[in-house]
Amino acid sequence: MRKMINDLRNQGIEIKFSRKTGKYFINN
Repeated sequence: MRKMINDLRNQGIEIKFSRKTGKYFINN
């Protein structure tokens, strides 16, 4: 899971973690 998020971040996609829902989301 963490590796996938790092891969997306390396592509210039900003991933945020929502504490409220406990999920990751893409911040466009």
